Amino acid sequence: CTLEQIDELLQAASLGDLGGQKTAQRLQRAHADAAVTLRVAARYSGRRLIRRLRRAERAIARFVRVAHRADARGVLDPTLSRHLLALASTVVQQVAAARLTLP
Repeated sequence: CTLEQIDELLQAASLGDLGGQKTAQRLQRAHADAAVTLRVAARYSGRRLIRRLRRAERAIARFVRVAHRADARGVLDPTLSRHLLALASTVVQQVAAARLTLP
């Protein structure tokens, strides 16, 4: 659900708000990787699930890095940046909690 909110923000924002075409593509690619990995992870259990969740964490971390760098350079809209990073931190917490509940 939080990934869907990130997707809606990315789709609604203009290229200028996202820091240009290159940054927008990086954000969208990292988001898509995380979303697909989490969708696929739902099919697995045990070690495969743990592996998929780690992969999703790396994709989310990449999304956060891109957003932080764009924000630091001043190319990403500050309000949009705050919303994206808040939602991404929620996703990170949810994935970490899912990993902790596994045996």
